[in-house]
Amino acid sequence: IPLPRAAPIFDSKLVADVEQKAVLTGMLSNEQLMENAARSFLDFLLTLERGTLKEEGSILVVVGMDRIASYAVATARHLLNRGYSVIVHAP
Repeated sequence: IPLPRAAPIFDSKLVADVEQKAVLTGMLSNEQLMENAARSFLDFLLTLERGTLKEEGSILVVVGMDRIASYAVATARHLLNRGYSVIVHAP
């Protein structure tokens, strides 16, 4: 699937370092980071899928048991708030 525009790619360690600095300096809380990431990913997903996501049927979100899972669950909640049927599966 082609991306709608050029998306920057960042090293995950760099992103983790920036997140940690933002939290440690009090610029953002973990909750704010998670919510911002979830909203941004949802916007990206909806742009990428441009009309192919339908409100009928369900979207399956499979998550692990780590910090990133909380980002996925927050994204699922935003999908629910927009009227999509979402199933979250965690082992």
